[in-house]
Amino acid sequence: MKREKKFYLLLFFLTGILLSVMIVFMRLGGAINLEEFMSAGKVYDFSRSELTKNSSTWIYQLEEGGYRLSEDNAVNRYKLNGKEDAWGFLYIDVENMSVPSMEGILEYYNAGKVKVAEQAIRLTEGRNALELATDVPMYKMSIRILNEKGEFLSLSSMQIRTGPSWYTGKHFAELFAFCFLGFLTVSGVLLYLKKKLSVNIKIPDVYKLVALLQYMFRLFGDYFGERTGGKLKPGQRKAMRKLLFGLLFSWMIIGNVLNWTNSMEMYRYHVFACMVLLVLLALVSWEKPLQKVSWKTPWMVCWLFLWGGMIISDFFVIKKWELTGQVMLFAGSFLIFSCQNMQYPRDMIRDFLDALELVFLAGTVYCMLFRMKRPAIDYNGLFRSSEEFSMYGAFMWCMFLVELDNLIKEDTGLFNGMKRKKKYTDVSYMKYITGAAVSLYFVLRSNCIAGLAASAIGGILVLFRMLGNFKPVREHTGKLLKSTGLGIVTAILAVSVVHIATKQLPQFLNLNITYENEHLVTGVSDEDYIDYFTMYPEEAEGVKRKQDIEYRTIWRSYIRRWNLFGHSEQPRVFRKRSPAYNGYIAISYGTGLFILVPYIGYQAALLFRSGKNFFRRKESCQETYQEDSLILLTSLVYICFCIWGNVDMVWGHPLWFSFHLAAGCLESRLQFQEN
Repeated sequence: MKREKKFYLLLFFLTGILLSVMIVFMRLGGAINLEEFMSAGKVYDFSRSELTKNSSTWIYQLEEGGYRLSEDNAVNRYKLNGKEDAWGFLYIDVENMSVPSMEGILEYYNAGKVKVAEQAIRLTEGRNALELATDVPMYKMSIRILNEKGEFLSLSSMQIRTGPSWYTGKHFAELFAFCFLGFLTVSGVLLYLKKKLSVNIKIPDVYKLVALLQYMFRLFGDYFGERTGGKLKPGQRKAMRKLLFGLLFSWMIIGNVLNWTNSMEMYRYHVFACMVLLVLLALVSWEKPLQKVSWKTPWMVCWLFLWGGMIISDFFVIKKWELTGQVMLFAGSFLIFSCQNMQYPRDMIRDFLDALELVFLAGTVYCMLFRMKRPAIDYNGLFRSSEEFSMYGAFMWCMFLVELDNLIKEDTGLFNGMKRKKKYTDVSYMKYITGAAVSLYFVLRSNCIAGLAASAIGGILVLFRMLGNFKPVREHTGKLLKSTGLGIVTAILAVSVVHIATKQLPQFLNLNITYENEHLVTGVSDEDYIDYFTMYPEEAEGVKRKQDIEYRTIWRSYIRRWNLFGHSEQPRVFRKRSPAYNGYIAISYGTGLFILVPYIGYQAALLFRSGKNFFRRKESCQETYQEDSLILLTSLVYICFCIWGNVDMVWGHPLWFSFHLAAGCLESRLQFQEN
C-alpha cells in the first residue's frame, strides 16, 4: 500500500509538471488556447539542406561550414511552406561571419515567381529578428547580400512565422519554475486545510465503471464462452490459442506492410479483424463461469486510463486511429479478464510465445526468399522500414533469451518454469540459441540505434542473471556445454544461411518483393555514400541518409503544437508530413498532452514491478521469473524505441501489441502466486 501511494504521488507530480508546461506555453503564446497551448500560428523551419544549398553566388564550403560570397550582388532563393502565405517574422541565426555586419535586401516572390516586394535587412552574428510585411503574401523569398564579395557567412538556423517567438531556454525555465512552485504551494495549502478543517472530499468511485465492465464481460463471456471454449478439451484450447495468436501477429504485420494501418479506408476493417481475433482468444480460453477480479493495481489503473483518455480524445478530435482506445478498452480488457479467470493463466502466455516463435520462423523464411538486402542500405526485412524490423528483431532477441534462460534453470532444477517435455530439451536449446542469433543478426542488419541499444540492454540483463546462478548450475556444466554447443553450431550455420540467402536468393530466383511507400535509409559515412552511389546512381533513388534527419527541428514542430485533445494528423516539417521519432512526443501530440500521465505511469509500473522481481532471488519470485523477465525486457525494448524512434505502430507490430497487453500478463502473474 505504501509503495502504491508513492507511485500515485509520482503521477501527481508528473501531472503538476505537465500542467506547468501548459501554463508556460499559454503565457509564451499570449492567450488561453486549449487547441494549441503556444498559439504559435504558422511556422516554417528551413532544413539543413536548404541552409547549405549553393547558388551561383553563394558557394557553400564544406570544410569551413559556411558560404563564400562570389559577387558583390550575391543572392540565394528559398522556397517556403509550399503555399502563398503572409508572414510576420523571419529569424536568421548567423553562426559565424567574416565581417561585423552585412547589408542586404530581402525579396518577396509570389507563386508565379514575380517579385512583389522587398525590404532592406542587416545581418550580424547571433539571432537576427526581422519583421516582415504582413500584408504581402509570398511563396518564395530571396536574400541578397550587397558589396561583400569574398566574405564568409555561416547560417545555423532560419525560421519564418506569422507571430513573434518569445521562447528562450532561460525564459521557459524561469516561468516553469514559478508555475511548478505555485502548483506545489497550492497543493500544500489545500492538503493543510483538509487536515486542519477535517474536510472529507468525496471523490466519485470510478471503479464502479470497472465493475460494470466486468459484469458485461461475465454475461457475454459465460454465454458465448460456454459454447466455444467450454466445448474444447485442454489440448484443443491450446492449439486454438496458438492459431489465433499466430493469425493476429501475421495480420498485424500484413496490415503494416500493405499500409492498412495508415489508410483511412482500410484501417477500420483491419482493426475490426484484430478485435475479432482478441475476442475469439478470450472465448476459446473459457474454462468455468467467469468471476470478478481486482483491477486496482497501479499498472492496470494506468492501462485503463490510457485507453479511456484516447476515447475522450477521439470524441473531440476525429482521427484515423479513432478505434484504438475502444478496441483495447473492451476487447483487450476482455482478453485480460479471461486470462485471469483461467486455472493456469501461464498457459496462455506459453501459447503466446509459441505463436511468436512460429511467426518468426515463417518471417525468416519469407525474408530469405523474397526480401533481398541491398548494399549500403539498412535492411527492412519483413517491414517497410529498417526501424520497424529492428524493433521486431530486438523484441524477438529478448524473447529467445528469456526462453533460453528459463530452459537452463528448468533443465538444471533451479525451479519449474513453463513445462516442456524432457526429450525435447536438446532441440529446445538449439531452437532458442538459433532464434536468438538470427534475431540479433536482423538487428545488426537493420542498423538502428534504438534496436542495438535495446538488444544490448536485454542481453546484459539476462547474462547478469545467468552469472548470478553460476554456482548452483556448476554440477551440470558438462550437460550445459553439450547442449549449448549444439545450439551454437546450429546458430552459426543458420545465420550463415540467412546471410547468404538474403543477399543472393531473391534475386537469383527472381522473387524479390518491394513494398509501396517503403522507407529506405542508409547510415554509411559521407565518403562511402558518395563513392557507392556515384558508381550506382540508380540505387540512390528514394534513399534517405540518417545524418539528414533533423530530429530537434521535428521535435520542436510537434511540441509547439501541443494541446488538450490532440490532432488528427502529423504536422508538416520541411513541407512534408513527418513522424515524430519519439514515442512520448508522438502520443502527446496525437492524443493530448496529459495522456503522458497514464502512458508514462504504465511504463514505470511495468518496469518497477517486473524489474523488482527479476532481480530478487526469493523462491516466491522464482515461480514467476519468466513472466517477469518477459515483461521487463518487452518494456525495455519498447521504451528504447519510445525515446528514439516511432514505436506507436497501432495494430501494426507484435511489439506494440505485446507491450500494451503486458498489463494482463502482470495481472495474471498475481494469479500464479495465488494458485
